[in-house]
Amino acid sequence: MLIRHSPFGFRAVTSAVVIVEESARIIEIGMLMCLFLLSSAFGLHWRQQVFGIALGLGIFVAVELIRVTIWGQAGKEAHDALNVIRILSFDTSLLIWIGYLAAPERAAKEVELPQRSQLEQWNQAVMELINQ
Repeated sequence: MLIRHSPFGFRAVTSAVVIVEESARIIEIGMLMCLFLLSSAFGLHWRQQVFGIALGLGIFVAVELIRVTIWGQAGKEAHDALNVIRILSFDTSLLIWIGYLAAPERAAKEVELPQRSQLEQWNQAVMELINQ
């Protein structure tokens, strides 16, 4: 009751916090999407532990973005239900992390390094492109 009649503009502060949290979640999801889209370029495979950790974090952050968006629109009425959803999404992420960390990781393949002559050819080709 006291907070509703607060002269400090509690509603404005709450709205600002929701906006900042939504923005942070959108940035997190964007970065995780880039990670998943470029996973082959980074040498990540879906069976690696790092991929599992990113997957669990992605699920949690996506649910958090949805939760914060709904909370910003619905207000305190949906607070309890949204907290249950938050707990369930974190538990799901935790189970994914535990599953990936408990599973044996595949051994990395030996990568064959290019020969020195190939590297010199690539270097020369890049230098020609730069000088054009």
